[in-house]
Amino acid sequence: MLPVPSLHRIAALALALAVAAPVAAQNALPAVAAEAAIAHVRGTASGLGLAPSDVAELVVSDGHVGAGGIAHVYLRQQLDGLDVTGSQISVAVGPDGRVRHVAGDL
Repeated sequence: MLPVPSLHRIAALALALAVAAPVAAQNALPAVAAEAAIAHVRGTASGLGLAPSDVAELVVSDGHVGAGGIAHVYLRQQLDGLDVTGSQISVAVGPDGRVRHVAGDL
């Protein structure tokens, strides 16, 4: 026979889930930030010494919203759907949609 969880444990778990869900949603990466990051990298490719084909297959590998509403978008370069080893770039996008900082290598 399996032990039955106590009412206190069930309540504690429900409270933890209720608190964690809004925090996770609050830090989720807005689609507009990801789009702004990709557009910026593609628009400045030639200035970075990259060909349009080098930035044709950028994918968002991760991202979150940090302090001050700055979205941190991490992009990976792909070629024919495969990740290019060592190619990651991070783009900081402000709440106004303007790119604030770019770092990394493609």
